[in-house]
Amino acid sequence: MTKPEVIAKLQDLAKKLGTDTLRQEDIKKAGFLYQVTLHFGGKLKPALTAAGLKPSRLGEAMSTTEEELLQHIRNLSKQLGRSPVIIDLRQEGKFSDKIYETRFGSFPEARAIALGGTPPTQSKMTQKPGDSDNTGDHFNYIGKAGEMYIISELLYQDYNANLALVDTGVDVIATKNDKTFYFQVKNVSFKNTNIRTVPITKSSFINNQRGNMYYMFVLQMEREKKVLIVPYQNIHQYIQKEIIQFDEQKRQFNITISIADNTVKINSASTTQQDEDVKHMVGDWKVIA
Repeated sequence: MTKPEVIAKLQDLAKKLGTDTLRQEDIKKAGFLYQVTLHFGGKLKPALTAAGLKPSRLGEAMSTTEEELLQHIRNLSKQLGRSPVIIDLRQEGKFSDKIYETRFGSFPEARAIALGGTPPTQSKMTQKPGDSDNTGDHFNYIGKAGEMYIISELLYQDYNANLALVDTGVDVIATKNDKTFYFQVKNVSFKNTNIRTVPITKSSFINNQRGNMYYMFVLQMEREKKVLIVPYQNIHQYIQKEIIQFDEQKRQFNITISIADNTVKINSASTTQQDEDVKHMVGDWKVIA
């Protein structure tokens, strides 16, 4: 479905429902939410605007970027001369604590990211559904170790990094130079093999369509560990080219990574597309920008 076709479907749906705005639930029920998110960067407001429709009040709030929300906390802190609390946020009235809960897990978590403090402690002991075909405490531990490894590497690169506290498909949130970055961490073991397939759930991918989202593949080999850093935009391109395959039954994108002869590739699922050479993204922290 092309972008003009998506806009036309939004207009037709609004006319059918007799409304001048649409909710995400309306579009999802109509069966083309995925196409809307693909063409409009995961945001509903620009899609509705393009269709000549009005964004809902919640849609207006949800269209605010994470950095704008964090900057609002910094501004409040400067005005108050201290770290703001929820009552300060409610009295000020520009944003509700609900929007911070939706985006960051809680207002205290967002405040910690914005001001560089320590977030509330909360264990993420449950592995995300569909994120791995490994189960059990041992592999949960390995998943946690991968996230902590990425955090340590980010700290070394002068980022302020923390575990995300809510299961939204984001494992680590980091800030640097007043910019916020989001990371999903995938542990990929190449023990006794040189090729692995790693899943990303469709819901996770759709919910995190943004330019500051990165997929961190921790490549664990016999004697070393490396990080393949792939921006969201690249994953999106590989999906469009059908290099990355979508599994309808499991509702996930399958990314096949191979290593051999000092090369790292994402193997193409298409007979018309070549494998994607991603060796230059291994250990390249400058990709994050």
